[in-house]
Amino acid sequence: MRLTAPLAALPFVLFTACGGAAPPEQLEAATATPALTQEEFTDVSASGALQVSGEGQDLTLTVGEGEGALTVDVHSAGRSDLSALSGLNVTADLLSWGFESSRSLLLRDEAGLVYALDAGWSLDAVNEALGAERLRWGDEVATAKDATWSWSYTSLIVSADDGELSLLPGDVANITLDGVPWRLVVVAAYAREPRPNAELPGCPVLDDVLSFELLRLETSGEDDLLIRPEGLDPASAGCL
Repeated sequence: MRLTAPLAALPFVLFTACGGAAPPEQLEAATATPALTQEEFTDVSASGALQVSGEGQDLTLTVGEGEGALTVDVHSAGRSDLSALSGLNVTADLLSWGFESSRSLLLRDEAGLVYALDAGWSLDAVNEALGAERLRWGDEVATAKDATWSWSYTSLIVSADDGELSLLPGDVANITLDGVPWRLVVVAAYAREPRPNAELPGCPVLDDVLSFELLRLETSGEDDLLIRPEGLDPASAGCL
């Protein structure tokens, strides 16, 4: 498992080192967006059979049928294989935050949580679905600054059955929670605050991002390291 990361290709940041470490490269945003625009900025839930269509990182999930069906477009920055979930009876919860158009997505079946896409602000909800505080913010690993913000890059800590792991964006960890295998991918992990005398017109909300994907497995897989595809911006939320 990687414990350090290469220089992040964030075009809007001028880097400064923290203990000699370069900021870890963030993956692109993991997003779950409802198909109906009138559902913007509100939490949405639906239950029923799950159908998964699409391929690669861009998928469409439909839960239920008829007027009560929920259709969600998902971009899986963690490259989660959701096709195996098609046909399950699930409850889907889309969790909103502020004025972001994308949401976090939780899928549950009769055994509990099946899949979580945390777009950056739903850590408490994921831990609640897991039944314990399994995931938390890690320590600062690097800092950076631009004309407006001071950035603090962190890890994500997971308390697995065999101990704690400290993971950085791009890390893929196959872990066991209460005897159940999971695939965990860290997408982004940073906090920020405005620099002295920074101008923030039209930006009333500060936001920190801890984004990840967590997929329940039948059998354990292999650890890996993902790199953000060329041409895609790193995950972010709120104003830049």
